[in-house]
Amino acid sequence: MAGHTHTLALQDISLKRFRLRYSTASDCYYLHWDQTVCPPLARITGLAKGATNVTGLTRYTDQESKMSYLGLSDGAMEGEIEWTLDFSHSGLAVKKMLLKAGSVAGEEEGTQITHVLTGDGKKVANSSHYGSRTAEVYQMCGHSVVSIRTILSRTSKDAVLHFLPEGVGDVCPLDVTVELMVPRNVDVYIGEILLGLKYCPQKLPDGSDAPFQSSDDSSSSLCQLQVHIVEGAGICNDETHQPFNAFVQCAVLPESEHSCSPKQTSPRHSVYPTWTKEFVFPGLSRATLSEGGLEVILYDHHRLHRVNIGGIRLCVPRLKEPSPVLTQKSFQRDGSIILFGQAKKDGAASRPLSLVASPPADHCSSPPVDHRSRLSLPRSNSSHVNHTWTLSPPSNSPLSQRRDFSSASLNFGSHPQLSPRVSPRNSTSTSPLASPLSSPRTSPKNSPRSSPLSSRKSPIAFLKNLPFLSSSRSSSPVNDTDYLCWWMDSTLTEVQHWRDMLGREREWVYCWHLLRPKLQPASTK
Repeated sequence: MAGHTHTLALQDISLKRFRLRYSTASDCYYLHWDQTVCPPLARITGLAKGATNVTGLTRYTDQESKMSYLGLSDGAMEGEIEWTLDFSHSGLAVKKMLLKAGSVAGEEEGTQITHVLTGDGKKVANSSHYGSRTAEVYQMCGHSVVSIRTILSRTSKDAVLHFLPEGVGDVCPLDVTVELMVPRNVDVYIGEILLGLKYCPQKLPDGSDAPFQSSDDSSSSLCQLQVHIVEGAGICNDETHQPFNAFVQCAVLPESEHSCSPKQTSPRHSVYPTWTKEFVFPGLSRATLSEGGLEVILYDHHRLHRVNIGGIRLCVPRLKEPSPVLTQKSFQRDGSIILFGQAKKDGAASRPLSLVASPPADHCSSPPVDHRSRLSLPRSNSSHVNHTWTLSPPSNSPLSQRRDFSSASLNFGSHPQLSPRVSPRNSTSTSPLASPLSSPRTSPKNSPRSSPLSSRKSPIAFLKNLPFLSSSRSSSPVNDTDYLCWWMDSTLTEVQHWRDMLGREREWVYCWHLLRPKLQPASTK
C-alpha cells in the first residue's frame, strides 16, 4: 500500500528531531529515535506501506549469503522509491538532514543511483553516483514537507545493482536523521511554546459521554476542550538574558459564549520551562469552538505584580462582509459603464452584482443622459437577482449635496468602504448643456476648453477614484478592523493548529508556536 506520509509523534516534536530507519532483512520501518527496542506503535511492516511510491523495485533475499537487498524487477531498466516527511502540522521545519542509503554495484558499468530531494514542492538537491555510497548531508533550512526520491537505473539487464543491502548483524541500511527548528519569521524573538489541543465528548456525572456529534450543524451537543501546556523554549529577557519566572494563563474566547473561567499553571524559573499541565474546559459546543478561540499568555511572576511576556491566540478568523469583486466592464454608447461582478457574504453563496456607472456630463462628449429614473428601480434583498446602482453625479454640485444620490444607494451590507467619499470636479458652467465639452477632433486653440484627453479625466479614471473600485480583499492587506472581533488576529501556524484540532476530534494535536511579544489580553476575567 503506497501513498504513506510520515509525521511526527509527541516525542519527536518535543525533541525537535526525527529519525526514519528501514531494515531490508526484516522488511520493517523503525520510527524510534535511539537504538533501544523500538515499540510496536513505531513500526511499519512492509516496504510499500511506509513509502509514498514504489515502482520497478523488488525485495530479494540471497539464501547462500543471507543478504537482503532491493533490486530492479525482472526486465526493468529503471525503478524508483519515494518517501515523504511532513512536519507542517507541528510548526517545525527542517534545519539539517542526514541521509544514509547504502548501495553495492557490480563491476559492470552502466548502473546509476540518483537521490532527488524536494522541499515544499521545489527541488533542493540532486545527487547522482556510480558504485557504492553510504551517506549524504543536506542543508534544507525552512522546509516543512520533504520528499526523498531515489531512482535506480541500468543500461543492460546483466548489470548488478543492490540497493540497501543488509547482512546478518548489520545496521539498518537506510537511516534518515532530521534536525528540526521553529522558523523565526518575527522581528522580536521572545521564546517558543509547545501546545496540545483536543476536543471530545463531555463526561457526565455517571461517567458516560454526553451526546456528541462532530458535524458543524450540531451546535447543541456538548463537548470539552482539553489543553496540554507541555513546555517552552528560549523564554528569557532579551536584554539581560535572565530567565523569567513564567507561568501560563489560558482562556476560551469569547467569554460571553460560555462560563469557563481562565486557568493558569504554576511558575517555572527556567529558560526551558516544563509545565506538563493539562486543562479541561467543559460545557462547550461545536459552534463555540468554531466561532471562538483560545488565548494563551505567559506572565512573569513577581511577588506583588506580574509582567506580560507574550502569548498566542488560536482561532479561525472571520472577516466582515467584503466589497464587491468586479470582474467585467461593458462600455455603453451613452458614456456609461456597466460593471459586472460577484459579492459574497461570510458563510453564504456568492450572488451576481451589476453596477451602472455614468461619469459627469462634462466628462464625455456625448449628450448627457438622465439616469435618475434608474435610481427609483426597486431593490430586492434576494440573493438570486441582480442589484443595480447608478452613479451619475452632476457637474455643478458635490456628490454629497445631491438629494437623490445618497450613501444608501451605494450601501452594500455594512462595509465602510462603500460610502461615497470622492466628489467629481466642479464645473464652472451652471448647466451641462450650456457649455458642452468639445469633441476630441476640435483643436484646443479654437475651443474655450481644452480637450478631455489632455485636461479632463476620462470615464475610466473617474471610476477608478470610486471607493468600491479602488480596493478589494484580494489586493489590500487585512487590518484589525476587517475582522468580526478585534482579537481574531491569529497567525498562519495558529490558524492551522486550531483547524487541525477541529478536524481531528478525539485526537491530540501538538504544535510549536512563536510567542508574540506583550500580546494584549482579550479575556477580562
